[in-house]
Amino acid sequence: MPRKDRPCLVRQESFGGTVFNVNNGKRIYVNNDEFSLLEETRILTDNLQAELKAVANNVIIRKPFELFNHSFSGPDKVFFELTRSCNIRCIDCFNASGIALPGEMKKDQILKTIDDLAEFGAQEIRFTGGEPMISKSLPNYVRRTNDWGLRTSIGTNAMLATGSLAQILAESGLDTAIVSIDGLEESHNRVRGKGSFAKTLEGMKNLRKEGIEVRVNMVILRVNVTDVVPFVEMAVTEGLSVMLRRFIASGRGEHLTQGGITWEEYEKLRQDLDPYLKNSQVHVDGHYLKSEQTPSRIPLPFQRSACSAGQRGLVILPDGHIQTCGFLAALGEPSYGNVVDTPISKLWKQTVTSRYLLTRRAMIDQSSPSKSWGNECLALIETGQSH
Repeated sequence: MPRKDRPCLVRQESFGGTVFNVNNGKRIYVNNDEFSLLEETRILTDNLQAELKAVANNVIIRKPFELFNHSFSGPDKVFFELTRSCNIRCIDCFNASGIALPGEMKKDQILKTIDDLAEFGAQEIRFTGGEPMISKSLPNYVRRTNDWGLRTSIGTNAMLATGSLAQILAESGLDTAIVSIDGLEESHNRVRGKGSFAKTLEGMKNLRKEGIEVRVNMVILRVNVTDVVPFVEMAVTEGLSVMLRRFIASGRGEHLTQGGITWEEYEKLRQDLDPYLKNSQVHVDGHYLKSEQTPSRIPLPFQRSACSAGQRGLVILPDGHIQTCGFLAALGEPSYGNVVDTPISKLWKQTVTSRYLLTRRAMIDQSSPSKSWGNECLALIETGQSH
């Protein structure tokens, strides 16, 4: 079972540090004085322990090679695509998963990359695909990540999560499974294939039985839009967190004639979901569904973007190339380098100092206080533009 008393991770920043509770996924920022105290004592103060809802009060300090005044010094979460192989063929798959890409990384290369990411200051690795459970080495990758003290998660359709595999993943230290479900049974099966709904529910049951936290992701499509509210109601009743995502017209989804819904329909949906969005006892969220932003506990020297791409997040493709965002990668975003032959510290610097990203954010900041990088990122995707 994943341990619940692991030390918090602290990554040094230009403003102080990013403190992450590996056990519950809560993250806060501390100033330079607070970071210095943490570095000296290696213990959370009572106040920080309360803010993080931490069980253990000890910390692990990670110090990246370079600090940036305009960005974070390392990625919070890395989305690591292990393979493009997949056991199903979803009609809306944004990266057209199905078969392996040429030159996918070998086991030893993946393990070395996990080591490099952990030393550099990454705080969570989410293994995705394709379908990550196709990789027979997935438990090894989860165990290696857990051994470094990082939070581990997977993005999966859960259809391959047998009772025995779920047990192995739990023993390896898997914290969370993000399971894709696209509506109630009929709609889900239309998107993901006959019988897939029942197999996914069975896989989720196996994962939860082993104490692995399960969250569900649903892509909002025209074929399942009427399912959204009843689906959320069903998930909440089962004690599941829900993340609703807008449809991205790329990969196989590029040819989906009746894909996403209009902004007007999206706004109507947001209103229908309002009781769940405002209920602090449940976790229901989604792209542009909640308008309020949680203020940072300390002033930051830069604006924390709504979208993590190129500021707090990173995507590693199966062949080792990195991008800022999986959606933009599917649309042909140029790579910032490859983890197989370039140190992650250099790749991160290339990413956060990208002229494209800096220029784009400057345009957003000047346009309107209410406009977020996330909205601009969505517009970039929908118009099919990239770097």
